[in-house]
Amino acid sequence: MNPAQWELYHRYSDAVINDTTLQTNKLGMPLNCFVVIDCNNKTCLVACALSRGEMEEHYRWNLTQLLIASRGVEPGVIFVDEDHAMDAALAFIFENTCILNCTWHFQKNVFARLSGTLGVRYGDFQLFLHQLLHALTPSAFDILWEELLSQFGGNGDGVVIGDRFGMEHENPLYKGTVGSYLKRMHSQRQHWGGPWVHAPFTAGTRSTQ
Repeated sequence: MNPAQWELYHRYSDAVINDTTLQTNKLGMPLNCFVVIDCNNKTCLVACALSRGEMEEHYRWNLTQLLIASRGVEPGVIFVDEDHAMDAALAFIFENTCILNCTWHFQKNVFARLSGTLGVRYGDFQLFLHQLLHALTPSAFDILWEELLSQFGGNGDGVVIGDRFGMEHENPLYKGTVGSYLKRMHSQRQHWGGPWVHAPFTAGTRSTQ
Protein backbone atom coordinates (compact mmCIF):
# COMPACT_ATOMS: atom_id res chain seq x y z
CA MET A 1 0.00 0.00 0.00
CA ASN A 2 1.70 3.18 -1.18
CA PRO A 3 0.84 6.71 0.10
CA ALA A 4 -1.68 7.40 -2.68
CA GLN A 5 -3.41 4.08 -1.99
CA TRP A 6 -3.39 4.80 1.75
CA GLU A 7 -5.26 8.06 1.11
CA LEU A 8 -7.79 6.37 -1.20
CA TYR A 9 -8.42 3.62 1.34
CA HIS A 10 -9.00 6.10 4.16
CA ARG A 11 -11.42 8.10 2.01
CA TYR A 12 -13.42 5.23 0.52
CA SER A 13 -13.06 2.33 2.97
CA ASP A 14 -16.80 2.26 3.60
CA ALA A 15 -17.13 -0.22 0.69
CA VAL A 16 -14.19 -2.51 -0.15
CA ILE A 17 -13.96 -5.33 -2.68
CA ASN A 18 -11.55 -8.24 -2.22
CA ASP A 19 -10.60 -10.88 -4.76
CA THR A 20 -7.83 -13.39 -5.30
CA THR A 21 -6.20 -14.46 -8.56
CA LEU A 22 -4.48 -17.84 -8.62
CA GLN A 23 -1.48 -19.03 -10.67
CA THR A 24 -1.26 -15.96 -12.88
CA ASN A 25 2.33 -15.06 -11.95
CA LYS A 26 5.63 -16.86 -12.42
CA LEU A 27 5.72 -17.83 -8.74
CA GLY A 28 2.33 -19.53 -8.90
CA MET A 29 1.31 -17.65 -5.74
CA PRO A 30 -2.22 -16.30 -5.05
CA LEU A 31 -2.46 -12.52 -5.41
CA ASN A 32 -4.93 -11.01 -2.95
CA CYS A 33 -6.22 -7.58 -4.01
CA PHE A 34 -8.26 -4.91 -2.21
CA VAL A 35 -10.23 -2.39 -4.26
CA VAL A 36 -12.40 0.64 -3.43
CA ILE A 37 -14.84 2.68 -5.52
CA ASP A 38 -14.13 6.42 -5.65
CA CYS A 39 -16.53 9.37 -6.03
CA ASN A 40 -16.24 9.09 -9.84
CA ASN A 41 -17.51 5.48 -9.68
CA LYS A 42 -14.06 4.17 -10.61
CA THR A 43 -12.48 1.13 -9.02
CA CYS A 44 -9.09 1.84 -7.42
CA LEU A 45 -6.58 -0.74 -6.22
CA VAL A 46 -5.55 0.19 -2.66
CA ALA A 47 -3.59 -2.86 -1.44
CA CYS A 48 -2.33 -6.25 -2.60
CA ALA A 49 -0.33 -9.15 -1.23
CA LEU A 50 1.24 -12.34 -2.56
CA SER A 51 0.47 -15.35 -0.36
CA ARG A 52 1.63 -18.93 -0.04
CA GLY A 53 -1.92 -20.23 -0.23
CA GLU A 54 -5.61 -19.58 0.34
CA MET A 55 -6.03 -20.97 3.85
CA GLU A 56 -7.44 -19.01 6.79
CA GLU A 57 -3.96 -18.40 8.22
CA HIS A 58 -2.84 -16.76 4.96
CA TYR A 59 -5.91 -14.53 4.83
CA ARG A 60 -5.43 -13.57 8.47
CA TRP A 61 -1.89 -12.39 7.67
CA ASN A 62 -3.12 -10.34 4.69
CA LEU A 63 -5.88 -8.69 6.70
CA THR A 64 -3.60 -8.00 9.65
CA GLN A 65 -1.10 -6.25 7.38
CA LEU A 66 -3.92 -4.16 5.87
CA LEU A 67 -5.02 -3.17 9.35
CA ILE A 68 -1.47 -2.21 10.33
CA ALA A 69 -0.74 -0.33 7.09
CA SER A 70 -3.99 1.64 7.32
CA ARG A 71 -3.41 2.44 11.02
CA GLY A 72 -6.40 0.49 12.23
CA VAL A 73 -9.05 1.42 9.66
CA GLU A 74 -11.57 -1.39 9.14
CA PRO A 75 -13.80 -1.51 6.03
CA GLY A 76 -17.45 -0.64 6.60
CA VAL A 77 -18.47 -3.38 4.15
CA ILE A 78 -16.26 -5.87 2.35
CA PHE A 79 -17.32 -8.03 -0.60
CA VAL A 80 -15.52 -11.36 -0.90
CA ASP A 81 -15.89 -14.59 -2.84
CA GLU A 82 -17.93 -17.23 -1.00
CA ASP A 83 -14.77 -18.57 0.63
CA HIS A 84 -15.22 -19.96 4.15
CA ALA A 85 -11.53 -19.45 4.98
CA MET A 86 -11.74 -15.76 4.11
CA ASP A 87 -15.08 -15.34 5.93
CA ALA A 88 -13.53 -16.84 9.08
CA ALA A 89 -10.41 -14.68 8.82
CA LEU A 90 -12.47 -11.52 8.31
CA ALA A 91 -14.67 -12.25 11.33
CA PHE A 92 -11.53 -12.69 13.44
CA ILE A 93 -9.56 -9.62 12.24
CA PHE A 94 -12.31 -7.14 11.29
CA GLU A 95 -14.86 -7.50 14.10
CA ASN A 96 -16.88 -4.44 13.04
CA THR A 97 -16.97 -5.06 9.28
CA CYS A 98 -20.08 -6.25 7.43
CA ILE A 99 -19.05 -9.29 5.35
CA LEU A 100 -20.98 -9.83 2.11
CA ASN A 101 -20.45 -12.56 -0.48
CA CYS A 102 -20.09 -11.94 -4.21
CA THR A 103 -23.43 -12.73 -5.88
CA TRP A 104 -21.74 -14.30 -8.91
CA HIS A 105 -19.56 -16.66 -6.89
CA PHE A 106 -22.46 -17.50 -4.58
CA GLN A 107 -24.73 -18.53 -7.46
CA LYS A 108 -21.89 -20.45 -9.10
CA ASN A 109 -21.35 -22.46 -5.90
CA VAL A 110 -25.07 -23.14 -5.50
CA PHE A 111 -25.21 -24.39 -9.11
CA ALA A 112 -22.24 -26.69 -8.53
CA ARG A 113 -23.80 -28.21 -5.42
CA LEU A 114 -27.47 -28.50 -6.38
CA SER A 115 -27.94 -28.53 -10.16
CA GLY A 116 -27.02 -32.20 -10.51
CA THR A 117 -29.45 -33.32 -7.82
CA LEU A 118 -32.33 -31.04 -8.83
CA GLY A 119 -31.91 -31.69 -12.55
CA VAL A 120 -34.67 -30.07 -14.63
CA ARG A 121 -36.12 -28.50 -11.46
CA TYR A 122 -33.06 -26.31 -11.02
CA GLY A 123 -34.58 -23.66 -13.29
CA ASP A 124 -37.53 -23.28 -10.90
CA PHE A 125 -35.13 -23.25 -7.95
CA GLN A 126 -33.20 -20.41 -9.61
CA LEU A 127 -36.34 -18.26 -9.72
CA PHE A 128 -36.66 -18.57 -5.95
CA LEU A 129 -32.96 -17.85 -5.50
CA HIS A 130 -33.24 -14.69 -7.61
CA GLN A 131 -36.12 -13.45 -5.44
CA LEU A 132 -34.19 -14.20 -2.25
CA LEU A 133 -31.18 -12.26 -3.56
CA HIS A 134 -33.42 -9.23 -4.14
CA ALA A 135 -35.84 -9.49 -1.21
CA LEU A 136 -36.13 -6.13 0.56
CA THR A 137 -37.10 -7.15 4.10
CA PRO A 138 -36.29 -10.07 6.43
CA SER A 139 -39.99 -10.97 6.64
CA ALA A 140 -40.25 -11.14 2.82
CA PHE A 141 -37.11 -13.29 2.79
CA ASP A 142 -38.58 -15.64 5.42
CA ILE A 143 -41.82 -16.11 3.46
CA LEU A 144 -39.89 -16.95 0.30
CA TRP A 145 -37.56 -19.28 2.20
CA GLU A 146 -40.46 -21.27 3.71
CA GLU A 147 -41.93 -21.73 0.23
CA LEU A 148 -38.53 -22.76 -1.14
CA LEU A 149 -38.17 -25.37 1.61
CA SER A 150 -41.64 -26.74 1.02
CA GLN A 151 -40.82 -27.37 -2.63
CA PHE A 152 -37.12 -28.27 -2.61
CA GLY A 153 -36.19 -29.31 0.94
CA GLY A 154 -35.19 -32.81 1.98
CA ASN A 155 -33.91 -34.74 -1.01
CA GLY A 156 -34.81 -31.95 -3.38
CA ASP A 157 -38.46 -32.85 -3.76
CA GLY A 158 -39.87 -31.18 -0.65
CA VAL A 159 -40.72 -34.56 0.91
CA VAL A 160 -40.62 -34.68 4.71
CA ILE A 161 -37.83 -36.92 5.99
CA GLY A 162 -38.21 -38.27 9.55
CA ASP A 163 -35.87 -40.54 11.49
CA ARG A 164 -36.52 -44.28 11.93
CA PHE A 165 -38.58 -43.63 15.07
CA GLY A 166 -40.72 -41.02 13.35
CA MET A 167 -39.37 -38.31 15.64
CA GLU A 168 -38.58 -34.94 14.11
CA HIS A 169 -36.33 -32.97 16.45
CA GLU A 170 -35.46 -30.40 13.79
CA ASN A 171 -36.97 -29.28 10.51
CA PRO A 172 -36.96 -32.53 8.47
CA LEU A 173 -36.69 -30.52 5.26
CA TYR A 174 -33.10 -29.69 6.29
CA LYS A 175 -32.15 -33.34 5.94
CA GLY A 176 -31.16 -35.12 2.75
CA THR A 177 -28.81 -34.04 -0.03
CA VAL A 178 -30.46 -30.73 -0.88
CA GLY A 179 -31.88 -30.01 2.56
CA SER A 180 -28.52 -30.07 4.33
CA TYR A 181 -27.08 -27.58 1.83
CA LEU A 182 -30.12 -25.34 2.17
CA LYS A 183 -29.59 -25.37 5.94
CA ARG A 184 -26.03 -24.10 5.45
CA MET A 185 -27.25 -21.44 3.01
CA HIS A 186 -29.81 -20.23 5.52
CA SER A 187 -27.25 -20.04 8.33
CA GLN A 188 -25.14 -17.76 6.09
CA ARG A 189 -28.04 -15.66 4.77
CA GLN A 190 -26.67 -12.42 6.29
CA HIS A 191 -23.77 -12.68 3.81
CA TRP A 192 -25.88 -13.04 0.63
CA GLY A 193 -29.60 -12.44 1.29
CA GLY A 194 -31.23 -9.34 -0.21
CA PRO A 195 -32.29 -7.62 3.05
CA TRP A 196 -28.77 -7.83 4.48
CA VAL A 197 -27.00 -6.84 1.25
CA HIS A 198 -29.32 -3.86 0.64
CA ALA A 199 -29.11 -2.52 4.20
CA PRO A 200 -25.52 -1.13 4.36
CA PHE A 201 -23.88 1.31 1.94
CA THR A 202 -22.16 -0.71 -0.82
CA ALA A 203 -21.67 1.85 -3.62
CA GLY A 204 -23.97 -0.34 -5.73
CA THR A 205 -21.66 -3.34 -5.50
CA ARG A 206 -22.96 -6.94 -5.58
CA SER A 207 -19.96 -8.75 -7.01
CA THR A 208 -16.16 -8.94 -6.83
CA GLN A 209 -15.89 -9.19 -10.64
